[in-house]
Amino acid sequence: MAGRADSMNSKITCVFKLMDELSISPKDFVIGFFKDNSTDFAIHRQYWAAKDRGWKLTVDVVHAIRDVVNKKEVGKKLWMDLILSEASIIVSRQKPPVHLKHFYSASNISQTLLTNETARELWEKNLVEEYMPFLFQLITHKLSKTTASPIQSNKKTTKRASTRRQ
Repeated sequence: MAGRADSMNSKITCVFKLMDELSISPKDFVIGFFKDNSTDFAIHRQYWAAKDRGWKLTVDVVHAIRDVVNKKEVGKKLWMDLILSEASIIVSRQKPPVHLKHFYSASNISQTLLTNETARELWEKNLVEEYMPFLFQLITHKLSKTTASPIQSNKKTTKRASTRRQ
């Protein structure tokens, strides 16, 4: 294992030397890599959001950033502010379609649906579970004092050669 760590360390050192020669910071490099639209870079990004082929390593990258940022109190606050901001964006985007307010297909109409209580219960269930799942899950976890299932990462995986371009 030490050989692998030494090898990774020497690779990182080599990359940093090249970045110094090119006068580019690590953050500028990463941002450029993600934002450049050329196919040369797109090929290397294709699996970042692929559930079965790259997502676990993407999570590892996000967690590594989180761990570095959270080493200091100011970083913890900034990280929480970022996550809260992202969560707020998700919640604001998840809303019921306007055209579905209280319309039902004639094939779905039954005697029980005609009661106000049943219609209200159905609407509330759809509202929170189907149209606003992020907020529903967040509140459910908070009220039940549980956390969401952790996303599995590749930290224990030793063979990354097949996924190195992710």
